[in-house]
This record gives sequence, structure tokens and C-alpha cells, in this order.
Amino acid sequence: MTPATLAQAETVFLLSWFKPIVVLAVLIGWARMVSTFDKDLEYFHLPRMLWNGGHMLAAVAGFGAIFLIPIFFVGLPIGLLLMFGSLYAYANFRNHRVPFDARWDLSFNGLKEQITAWQKDQAEKHASLRIEGSDGEHLQVPVGNDPQVESHAVLAEVLNFAIPRNADRIEMTIDKELGKVTARVDGVLYPQPDIESKKAMGVLEYVKGAAGMDLSSHRKREQGRLGVDLGEFGTHRLALETAGSTRGVRMIMDVNPAKQTNIPLNQIGLTETQHDQILKLVSEPGGTVLISAPPQQGLTTTLYSILQAHDPYTSSVITVERQKPFEVEGVNHQEFGDEASPDKINERLKVLLRSDPNVLMISEVFDDSTPKLMAPLAEECRFYVPMKADSGFEAAKRWMRMVGDPKLATANITAVLHQRLVRRLCSTCRTAYKPDPAALKKLNIPADKVDKLYQASGQVEVKGKARTCPACMGIGYRGRIGVFELMIYDDTARSLLRQGDFDNLRTHLRKQKLQYLQEAALAKVVSGETDIKEITRVLGGSKTAS
Repeated sequence: MTPATLAQAETVFLLSWFKPIVVLAVLIGWARMVSTFDKDLEYFHLPRMLWNGGHMLAAVAGFGAIFLIPIFFVGLPIGLLLMFGSLYAYANFRNHRVPFDARWDLSFNGLKEQITAWQKDQAEKHASLRIEGSDGEHLQVPVGNDPQVESHAVLAEVLNFAIPRNADRIEMTIDKELGKVTARVDGVLYPQPDIESKKAMGVLEYVKGAAGMDLSSHRKREQGRLGVDLGEFGTHRLALETAGSTRGVRMIMDVNPAKQTNIPLNQIGLTETQHDQILKLVSEPGGTVLISAPPQQGLTTTLYSILQAHDPYTSSVITVERQKPFEVEGVNHQEFGDEASPDKINERLKVLLRSDPNVLMISEVFDDSTPKLMAPLAEECRFYVPMKADSGFEAAKRWMRMVGDPKLATANITAVLHQRLVRRLCSTCRTAYKPDPAALKKLNIPADKVDKLYQASGQVEVKGKARTCPACMGIGYRGRIGVFELMIYDDTARSLLRQGDFDNLRTHLRKQKLQYLQEAALAKVVSGETDIKEITRVLGGSKTAS
């Protein structure tokens, strides 16, 4: 080694502050390990002087390489190899001469386990999705080479789009080529990017496994439940349903189904007059109340809201349904499942009617026999009957047709409640505007009583710049509310219905202060709960159901 080389090596350390620190750390680490090994040599009566001498020579060679090789990051690994190579050689030597249970693990499995545990801990801390299985236990977030890593990531992406936007249902359909995902947000479908079929099947199996469902077959219809934690977007319950056919597989995830249907009567959207009329109906015995709406327009929610207005401790309240969305305390829920035949349900209904209930609600008209069983007993028992129909009059017509006897069918009709759901304007970003008087006149809204209306925006202003609204995620709406048309039937109305004279029936109900569906919707426009664009989307141009 020439003096010039030594001078160059010295310069390496004089010009860099961190390199001496690195060398000092190496020295301390080496010294501690040699001290530990020395005690091990003494304990097991191994050649102590020989190995300690070897460690010292290796250290001299190692530090020589670090100091004398001009390029520090070349000398450092060579020095480490020399110094710690002797330590590894000793560990291997002593493992062949000590009892089995005293041997050291040189496979680095412990280190690997620590790294894996750290990765899992970091994944848990930073995960945008955590899953609670069917047993109530939180599932480990998959990491590393776990085949479920991709499935978890795709599911997280789907849920983190849908749930913050208030989706109530997420649907995935998978065929041989693609998986298609759709989120239903406040009644409007939002398609998501397609997924490769194999990847989509991985998500389906991941979800089914977490929910404790059968993975051996995708054909049969199955149901399950699980919980999800989306961090800042809260915890949620998912009701799952999967089924398959020759064309593919379908998975439905209903988000918080109990919360979707458990809404107090005074919050579903009834006007004050309608609310009071419903409470009056609740207080009266007997009579059939038909509740109608098109599909996916809140029938179950309204049924349960009215049902909960009854006191189940002072009267006998029974429900007959395939699947109850949640349990009402004191109510006798008769649940049959989706596979039960109408005949089986109707046979049970006969038995229940013999017990003289005060209130009986059915979740659907199971077949034409169901109304025939109920109509003769409507004088003594209050019946709540849901009907999928586009108008209240259509529901009444269908009821008469199914009962088969117009006189019997109409004898105890008390009321028909028809409804639709409209999206609420996001209260954070809705914008006010001065409406055109001509447009107000066309809608039968007095222009002198309305100085402003609101419309959807989806944006908020931050420091003078438009930004996506954080409350509605840019949609402009958040949640839905019902608009209702409540027809209270008196003897005259029942007679006109029996005769099929719907023109005079409509006139008579109007004289009884019937508020048309569109009028109820426009009242919510005036109050700022929704906008004209939304009621036009939901109701079209019809003034009332016919």
C-alpha cells in the first residue's frame, strides 16, 4: 500500500461525516456478537482461543478492506463479508457439536417471519378495507404472495367507490369473458370498469369465503353476511346473495339492509296531513290498506314504518314474509325463506288468521289465493298489502281482480297509499336560482310565493376554485325521500271503485283533498329537498296515477 493510497483512504473519512458513523456501528455490532460468541464457546467447552483468534484476524482483514479500499461502498461489503463470515462459520461449527435444542437457526426463518409479521401489521394499519367474517372475527388483510391480495384490492376499489356515494346495492355478473360491476346509488345505476373474468371470480370466491359460504359450487343460490370497515367511511354490513347458471354467475351485495328499511314514519316523506291520516288509520281496527309502488321504490320501508306505528303489546301484530329485513320487538315475524312455495305460505296464513290477529302484514301477494284468504276477514283484522303497481288505481284494480268478487274486495278497503322515491339534493353543494315565472306557472306553482328554487351541483367552491363536493362525491344528490299519494276510501269511494267508475272516483277523492303525487313532489321542490330535474326523471309528465 503506497503512501498516496493511504492518504486517499484517509481523505474518504475526512470528507464524509456519515462514513465514520457507519464504521462505528459495524464495530459495535461486531464486538457485541463476538462477546456473545465468547460466552457460548466457554459454556459448551469449545476451542475458545482458536475461534476468538480467528474472529480477530477476520476483523483486522475486514476493517483493512473498509479503510484501505478507496471506494467506500466497495470496501464496506467486502469488509462485512470478512468480519461476519467468521461469525457465521463459528455458528455452523457449533451447531454440529451442541444438543439439538441449543442449536441456532441459520435459515433466517425467524427474520422472514418477523418481516412477514411487519408487512401484515403495516397492511392492517394502511388498509382501505378490513373484513369481518361471518363469525364476527376480523380477517387478516392478505399481503405478499398471498393469492387473495389482488381479490382484496379489487373488492376494496369497488366498495370505496360505492359506499361513500351512498350505494345500497352492488351487483357483479361474471361470464366467460368479463365481470361487470354496477353500483346502485340512490336508485341510479353506476357501471364500474369491467374486470377480467378470472379476476372477478377470485373476488367472488374471496367474498364467499369470508362470509362462510359454500365454495364448492357457484350454481346454487346462497346467502350470507359479512361486515366491512372502510376507515373514514365507516363500518357497514353486507347481505350477500350468489347464484349461477349456464350463462354465468351473479353476486349481489346489499349495503346495510336493516338501516335502509328501518326509518321512522315521520321521516319517510309524508306531508303533515298524510302523516296525521296514517296515524288515524293506525288507530282504527280492521280494513285493508294497499301500499303500492313500482319495483325498488321503497315498499318494504313504508310497510315497516307503518307497522312500527302499531303497539305490538296492546294488539296482536303478525308479519308473513320470505325474509325479514330486521326484527321489530313484540311483532310475531313469520319468516319462510325464498324457496318456500306460495301454497306452503298460504297454508300457514290460514292458521295465523284463525288466531284472530289485530294487524297482519304480508311482504308480497304470494299468489291469487292470498287476497282470497284475507278479504273475508278484513272487517276485524287490519291488513297491510304491498302491490307492485304504477299507480294507486292500478293497485286497487289488481286487488279486486285477485279477490274475484268486487263487492267482497272493496267492502273493507280503507286506504291506498302510492309512492315513489326521489333523490334528495345534497345540502352541502345545492345551488339556489331564481325560477322562470312561466315555468312555475306551467307547474302550477304560484310565482309570487316562490322567490328561489334549488338544483343539484356536485361542486363546492374552495378558495375561489370549483372542487368536487366531498359530501356527495360530485353526484349532487345524497339519499332519497318518498313522495306519496294517499287515497282515503269512504263508502262513496268504495262504491265507485266497485263499479269501476274511476273518473268519478278520482273526482270524489279530489274533493276529499287528495294531493296528487306530482303535487307532493313539487312541494319538496319548493322546500328545497329535491329539484325539478329529479321529479321529472322519476314521475315523467303524469299528473297522477291513473
